[in-house]
Amino acid sequence: RFIEHVSNRFAVALAEPDPDLVRAVDAANAELDALKTRLADVRDAHAVAMDELARARQQKDEATAQLRAAERQLKALAASETQDKRRNERARDVVRVTQQTVLSDR
Repeated sequence: RFIEHVSNRFAVALAEPDPDLVRAVDAANAELDALKTRLADVRDAHAVAMDELARARQQKDEATAQLRAAERQLKALAASETQDKRRNERARDVVRVTQQTVLSDR
């Protein structure tokens, strides 16, 4: 009878969990769910940030390419300007020599 009594008490104890333990487990589960939600939010924010970073890098690469093209155009323009100056100097020299020749022939 004693064994039956102890066995019944043990069965009752197992059937009726400690309310403090139940609250603690529920609180831990709620905290775990909140952490899972937060982790999902952080992962989403990270994905968005990585997409923005990729776009920014692409824009930087495009801007760099445009800058290089503008630099090449500027160098070509400077070279053309130098050639124009030389041509103008030669033309002035020809005019000067021609004027001197004409004046000396008079």
